[in-house]
Amino acid sequence: MRSIKLISVAAFIFSLVSMAAEARGGSSGGDEWVFNPAFMYLYSNTTDGGSTSTTSRVLADISLGYKFSSPIYLGGLYSYDSTSTTSSSSTTTDTFGSYGPSLGLLTDNVYLIFTYFVASTETTSNHSYSSGSGFQVVLGYKFDMGSSWGLGPQVNYRSLAYTKDGNSTVDHHYTTLLPYVSLWFTF
Repeated sequence: MRSIKLISVAAFIFSLVSMAAEARGGSSGGDEWVFNPAFMYLYSNTTDGGSTSTTSRVLADISLGYKFSSPIYLGGLYSYDSTSTTSSSSTTTDTFGSYGPSLGLLTDNVYLIFTYFVASTETTSNHSYSSGSGFQVVLGYKFDMGSSWGLGPQVNYRSLAYTKDGNSTVDHHYTTLLPYVSLWFTF
């Protein structure tokens, strides 16, 4: 319920920003294709009592879509998330892969994009989750760096649910709220 309230507040704020952008003349003025890779990398190294543990996490969202002359955006997204943890005795890896269609609002700089993941998998050292689905909501700001590209921060809220682990039925959920660095290319 809390996430629905958060999404509603974000949508309301985005609506106000969109109306302000349209009132001053709208966005770039035309239809255009948009390629949007977004990345994040986390690293931690912990030593406790002589035992060291290192965690490395790589996240990447690759999207391609079409922005209409209105602030409407339609596209598709592939999302990758891999965490590798190494201790003195072993290495474990947890990898997610998800994809689905996206619908959003893009103004000159602010954007809000919703993606429904029609398929998702998670592979760990001990499990192989499949039959996953879920959603992602992205709120971000794009700084124009040139006539056809931009760069900026975004926040991704992602919620995934899995119903299979190998041949077994499970109820496995995964939720994150993470910052990304996003690139924007239009053509």
